Amino acid sequence: DISGRGGTSFTRIENARRPQKELAYLTDFGQSTPEALLEALEVPQIFDLIASGGIQNAYDIYKALVLGARSCGVSGKMLHTVINGGPEAGIRLVEDWSKELRLLMTLTGQRNLKDLREVPVTFSGSLLEWCFNREIDIKKYSLR
Repeated sequence: DISGRGGTSFTRIENARRPQKELAYLTDFGQSTPEALLEALEVPQIFDLIASGGIQNAYDIYKALVLGARSCGVSGKMLHTVINGGPEAGIRLVEDWSKELRLLMTLTGQRNLKDLREVPVTFSGSLLEWCFNREIDIKKYSLR
């Protein structure tokens, strides 16, 4: 389970319990989910990768699958949805995301989830800088 910054923050949880909030400086500590996933993909894979941390919508799922995750964890979003709207809202969320994921796949001409690993990807901004600094070969993503 490759979990990146953007999901449940245990630093925030711990700070909420501490009167002095002495861990506040760690609030944004860590890699983003795409950074963590790209790092994990640099080593030979024995297990399928699950991407989690900040997955908030079908597009986040799509991007994680395109980068190489086999599945995604969405516990925070799902828990908030069920707590606020009941089990039916959780079911609707899954159904909506399923439709949206199929739409995203249609937009890029992909027939199944395995084909998503063939979608060309270009990086920009902080993720491009991360790849450059970590010497992650982005051509293998952009030229596929």
